[in-house]
Amino acid sequence: MATLHVRNVPDDLYELLRERAAANDRSIGAETVQLLYERLALPGSGAPPFRLAFPGRRRRPAGPGLFTRFTPRARQAVAGAQEQARELGHDHVGTDHLLLGVLLQDGAPVAAVLLEAGLELASAREAVERARGRADAERTGQIPFEPGAKQALELALRECVKLGHTAIGCEHLVLGVLDQETGPGAAILRELAHDEEELRAKLLRSSPLERGPFVVQRPFRVLLLEGEATDWEKQLNDAAQLGYELVEIVDRRAVLRLG
Repeated sequence: MATLHVRNVPDDLYELLRERAAANDRSIGAETVQLLYERLALPGSGAPPFRLAFPGRRRRPAGPGLFTRFTPRARQAVAGAQEQARELGHDHVGTDHLLLGVLLQDGAPVAAVLLEAGLELASAREAVERARGRADAERTGQIPFEPGAKQALELALRECVKLGHTAIGCEHLVLGVLDQETGPGAAILRELAHDEEELRAKLLRSSPLERGPFVVQRPFRVLLLEGEATDWEKQLNDAAQLGYELVEIVDRRAVLRLG
């Protein structure tokens, strides 16, 4: 296997790579190789599929940089989701656990919106337990996220970027869950939301980040990458000439920040 040395990586980009590696329980080197496979492997090339098992994959506790782009309350919601999964004896954190974590945030405007829609913590927890069951023994250690929960976190980032906000809040977490076509969390939300767009509007109005200078400045933008991976360089270079820096690439969408 060839050796790849990458130099002069911007601090913010390295921090994003470190966060992603920690979230996926990989070393930074293994996560870099995984990203190369995901972004550069062309159809019909015979390249391995996504989510390869690398020798460099390793378990390690989450570092202090994990979820640094989340508001304190959103970080508490994610931690609460972990605890709810642990107490129920579940081996993964799903989108339904994320909703439980948000509902745990007493006094949060988003939790009030969900309560008004008819979703209480006790009833939501009962629904999760009915769907998943309950183990007698609590799990120990870090509980990994299900693929759907990881996708919801990425969708929360997109909602944040689309709105021009500089931090991911509980409202973005719920919107990320709602954006999914399937999944236990989305099913819970759609069951109690007669009008999905109305629920979305209420979630946005509840956001303390919706108002203020961040919406006007819009320091972030999302660029849809077209063509093959070899075509992306020109699109990214064009954006760089306008003063944008690459933050990360998620599902053929480049998240850019105004430098």
